[in-house]
Amino acid sequence: VSEEIQRIIADYFQTEPLATVQLKGKAGRVTPYRVAGQTGIASRFEAAAQRGFTAYAGRQAELALLTAALAKTRQGQGQFVTVMGEPGIGKSRLLFEFRHSLPRDDVSVLTGYCQSYGMDTPYLPMVDALKRALRLDEVTSAEALHDHAVAAVRAISPALERYLPQYLHLLSIPSQTHKIPATLQGVALRRSFEEALAGIIIESARHKPVVLVYEDWHWADEASDSALKHLCGLIPHQALQVVVTYRPEYERKWTHPQSYHPLVLQSLGVEDSAAMLRAVWRANSLPDGLAAQVHARTGGNALFNEEMARGLAEDGKIAVTEGRAVLTGALADLHLPDTVHAVVRARIDRLTLEAREVLRLASVIGREFALPLLEKLHPSPRHIPAALEVLAQQDLIYPLRVVPEPAYLFKHALVQNVVYDTLLLSQRKELHAQAGAAIEPLYADRIEEHYEALADHYSKSDNTSKAIEYLEKAGNKAASYSSLQDARGYCQKTVTLLDSINETRSEQETRIRVTLKWAEIGTGFPTPELAAAFARAFQCAKNLGARSEMLSIASWEAHIRTMLGEAERGLVLAEFVIADGSASIGDPAVGRAHGVLGMSSLWSGRPNSALDHARLGRPSLQNGMGPFWDRYLLIMGGVSSAFVGDFKNSMLWFNHAMESPIVDRSIEPWVHVYLGYSFNEHSEWARASESARRGCDIARHYDDPWPAAWGLITDGYARFMAGQHRDGHAILRQGISELETRGLLYTISWAYALLAEVSLILNEIESGMKFSEASRDSLRDGDRIAEPMTYRALAMAAALNEPTEWSNVVAHFQNALVIATDAGRLPQVALSHFRYAEYLHKTGDLAAALEQLSKAEKLFIEMSTTWWREQTAGLRARIEGSKPFVWFAPYVEGPPKLGA
Repeated sequence: VSEEIQRIIADYFQTEPLATVQLKGKAGRVTPYRVAGQTGIASRFEAAAQRGFTAYAGRQAELALLTAALAKTRQGQGQFVTVMGEPGIGKSRLLFEFRHSLPRDDVSVLTGYCQSYGMDTPYLPMVDALKRALRLDEVTSAEALHDHAVAAVRAISPALERYLPQYLHLLSIPSQTHKIPATLQGVALRRSFEEALAGIIIESARHKPVVLVYEDWHWADEASDSALKHLCGLIPHQALQVVVTYRPEYERKWTHPQSYHPLVLQSLGVEDSAAMLRAVWRANSLPDGLAAQVHARTGGNALFNEEMARGLAEDGKIAVTEGRAVLTGALADLHLPDTVHAVVRARIDRLTLEAREVLRLASVIGREFALPLLEKLHPSPRHIPAALEVLAQQDLIYPLRVVPEPAYLFKHALVQNVVYDTLLLSQRKELHAQAGAAIEPLYADRIEEHYEALADHYSKSDNTSKAIEYLEKAGNKAASYSSLQDARGYCQKTVTLLDSINETRSEQETRIRVTLKWAEIGTGFPTPELAAAFARAFQCAKNLGARSEMLSIASWEAHIRTMLGEAERGLVLAEFVIADGSASIGDPAVGRAHGVLGMSSLWSGRPNSALDHARLGRPSLQNGMGPFWDRYLLIMGGVSSAFVGDFKNSMLWFNHAMESPIVDRSIEPWVHVYLGYSFNEHSEWARASESARRGCDIARHYDDPWPAAWGLITDGYARFMAGQHRDGHAILRQGISELETRGLLYTISWAYALLAEVSLILNEIESGMKFSEASRDSLRDGDRIAEPMTYRALAMAAALNEPTEWSNVVAHFQNALVIATDAGRLPQVALSHFRYAEYLHKTGDLAAALEQLSKAEKLFIEMSTTWWREQTAGLRARIEGSKPFVWFAPYVEGPPKLGA
């Protein structure tokens, strides 16, 4: 190898100089080197250790915990350890010391790094670890990657053969023989990725214990978060130790397995800081008072301590004589920088011009940077090797790998940030554009791997057209992983960038395409900004005369406006779509518009109208043209049928919904939650609880708070009615609290009415009145789904609040009966008659009470509502037997209590 390559690989390979030779094109003679063998060093930290790490101090307890966890891992008791700490506190160093202590013959170590630019890159740290598990860094040609990856997967375990399409897709390796089935979509596709990623780790652990390390998890993407949650559930019974580092600002989303050990790294003490200073200066003793003064300024931050020590030495303020560190001036006159940023800036300023330039260019590429890309950015690449050597000696960067291409890593993200901040905005834009332009030809054969980096570089440049191109491609890539949150993020960034320019026809077409993609992958939670994005896309489609796209966008905007409470605007758009598109047989936009009108009907308390729209909308969504909305209409048909007391047809609708394909995971939990609603209407408490809990669990798995909260509300009410008053009431309140906290107030009148009812049954009159009034307040905004329940709760509250409010009781019950009867909501009519009978029993008007009870009983028999028929019979026996009156009590012993 040449002298240049020898310098790059010196930490990793033993080399011997040979006789100098004269080469054509070279002015002088050059020295070739023969590679004699490996040094045994495998990582940048080990290389740095060879050059001289600072002494390790102050983390013995944390290191002991990691080691003790490994001992349990070896016994097949998997462990999950998290290391939280501020930037520079020593998280990476702790893991280096732990990894360095491991016997590599007995333990496999896999590492995945998160990147600041990778927060929208699906499975980035997971794919990083996957590449290491399959040893893809040993492959130097793109053509050989496919066969190497397939062979490596099979070598780990034949059981992983079924996941070959997932691994190759995640690695962006095209394959004609291992393709993901077209039928595998949405939540099923996402689960398959999570199972594949967990499977290769678990199968590797069957050969020998695995330590899996994920660094900088505060930069993890949403898909990786979900995959880690899945892996956590498998850890306890495997020979697997998972270690995750993150900063305090990260909101933890994983579940805690049985063997969970959280570590919080605190600042170093004065003595540990002094040990670091001695190690940096290679001194046995320090000037009196210096360690305390440095510690007071750094606060015990390990990185700040180390940078301060190096800065003082480079400034000539510290000299080392015969192992003694001495100050070159008075301690009182010593000025210490206020921040680690100031120390790093001062160190950068002392570098040579060539080293500074290389560092600045590297900071634009990212914390990790490859040599070929750096060479494309540098005007004089011949200066790079010497500059990199200087930077490594100064401990600002580390060599990361040598194959398939040399790559380096900034010692700390703070160092990269400080260097990047020295660039003017115009310089950054130009360099990011150059980086994007260099990546395209460098990695043309595997460009898909770099979509996210290209989107990031071009977004920070003035090349808007390229930014839009790669943002869209990165979004499509994320959608192909079913990483919907990341995909939506890219869609939003693309639309926001388009808002900042005067759009050409091509860019308007891009806006339409991206906005519709945004809708297809799930619009997430509606916001005014999202509605505005669809309104802008609608105008573009209108300008271009793109009628089909215009109708599609309008149907989606109608849905969003309705969900935002802008019912009038939503209905206008939906009616426009139906009027304009009704002649287009099979147009999904028409089906969506019926969905909007149907849900609006249901929201306003007209379930029969909602049923009509469900029936009218489905033909436009057949043949796979709108599977999400087809399922939406099936759910709407099911719950609307239950609201009118037609429980047989309700189950037919829901059975069809559960048999139809899942394309967007956001619809899946709603199937089970709405089915729970319907079971509650039919007083099938056990089935209601089971279905609602299942919907809640699915929603929790995918961090979808809306159906998760409604699952709790439905489950809580079912449990309460089954006799678990304390637990049911608490679960119901928890669900409502989650809705309120997140501002998810759509149809919340229903939740308030349920809580009012159960509070009053518990004789919590003040609370019952509060929530019945909150439900009534929601009616004013058009949220009339709970209107009969609201007036019934108001009547119950007034009846309990004796004697001052008794005059309002009858009016409230009559309102509940009239509204429910007009809407055809038989379950609510029957229940209002039943509660009215209870009140009349209290007043002593037994004839009127029995009349109301007979009306309730007739309806309960007609609807085959067994539980309420039993309660009606019990109340009748109580009235006819002249037994003492009790408020809102179960009159017949209910079914066995539900399980946990």
